[in-house]
Amino acid sequence: MEKKILWLILGIVFFIVEIFTPGMFFSMCLGLSAILTFLLSFLVHEIYAQIIFFILMSVVLIFVVFRVAHKISPSKQRVGLDSIIGKIVTIEDKFDAGTYRVKVNGEVWHAVPSDSTQNAFSIGEKAIIVRIEGTKLVLKKYTPTADNEQR
Repeated sequence: MEKKILWLILGIVFFIVEIFTPGMFFSMCLGLSAILTFLLSFLVHEIYAQIIFFILMSVVLIFVVFRVAHKISPSKQRVGLDSIIGKIVTIEDKFDAGTYRVKVNGEVWHAVPSDSTQNAFSIGEKAIIVRIEGTKLVLKKYTPTADNEQR
């Protein structure tokens, strides 16, 4: 078996690996580099030149593919605790220390107003989660707007 065929086999193996790891595109870049190196091997017979070409093409393809994927990917989606920032909640209970109890996605949280002098809440009032500080949510008063109605 000729050494040229090894580049083709390597390319096919990388494409098969890509099939089982969707969304990564890393193996696809390596597979495409191996196929291009296979085509180059008909012109250049030095194995060192082929290996250098494979490495360079892999780096270039990985850089280009990840840049393009980053540009066309949808806006960053919030996950975990960040996903509750901006949600509208209803004040369920008020405590003496100026803290409140709210429910977010079925979980009970303690909350504090973002500005204690102006944002005193009453039970049943709606508020928006501004940020999370430790184990408490920081809330501001909810004012209905077109943007907030969709949340």
